[in-house]
Amino acid sequence: MGRTKSTKGKRTGRPTQAQSAQIEERLRRAAMEEFLDKGFEGTAMEAVARAAGITKRTLYARYADKNKLFSDTLVWALTQYHSAELPQDIEKWGLAEGLMEVARSTLARARDPNVARLHRLAIMQAARLPTFSTQAYSTTWSPRVRSIANLLRSHQERGAVAVDDIDVAAEHFLAMIGQSTLWLSVLGQVRPRELEERYAQHAVNLFLRAIQVPPSSRIRRRATGRAVPASVRRKQRPQ
Repeated sequence: MGRTKSTKGKRTGRPTQAQSAQIEERLRRAAMEEFLDKGFEGTAMEAVARAAGITKRTLYARYADKNKLFSDTLVWALTQYHSAELPQDIEKWGLAEGLMEVARSTLARARDPNVARLHRLAIMQAARLPTFSTQAYSTTWSPRVRSIANLLRSHQERGAVAVDDIDVAAEHFLAMIGQSTLWLSVLGQVRPRELEERYAQHAVNLFLRAIQVPPSSRIRRRATGRAVPASVRRKQRPQ
C-alpha cells in the first residue's frame, strides 16, 4: 500500500464561501477601526491588512485602492448600525405602536456615539468621493424605510390608511424622527431622552393625522367596495 502524502504546508486552493465571508467580515472590521482611529489620510492599506490578519495581495484583490475600501466599509458599518433593533414582524403591529417602536429604535441609533463618529467621517470625505454620499444615504436608511413601508402597506390593505406613495411616506416619517437628532449627535449635542420621546410622539401623531382613514370612510368603503376620494377623506379627518 502506498504512503499517503502529507498536505501540510501546501496550498489548498481558494477559500470556501464561508471562509471568504469570514475574511471579508474581519477585513471590514479592521478597516473601520483603522479609519475611525487614524482618519482617512492616516490609514494605510498595509496597516489594514496587518490588522485583519491577511496579506496585502488578498486585500488588493478585494479592494483596488483606499477610496474603494473606505466607501464600501463605511456603508457596511452604517448599515450594520441602522439595521439594529428593528421590530420583528412589524406587519402584525398596530399602526401607532409600530411607528413609535421604529421611532424609538431610530433615535437610539441616532444618539449612538459610534454612529455619530461614522457620520462625521463620512461628511469629511464626501467631497473626495462624490458618489459615496448618495450610496451611504440610500443604503443606511433603507432597512428602516422598508420596515415602515411594510407596516403602512399592511394597514393600507385593511383600509386603515391612505397613502399615495408608501416608500416616500416612510422616508418622510424617518426624516421627521431621526434627522435632527442625528445631526445634533454629529455636532456633539444630545437632547434629554424625555424630550426626544416627546418629539417622537408628536411626530407620530402628526403622521397619523395625515395618513389615517376615518372610521366613517372605512365603513363606506366596505359598503360600496370603492375607495373614498382623497378630497373627501381630508374633509372627514378631525381638525
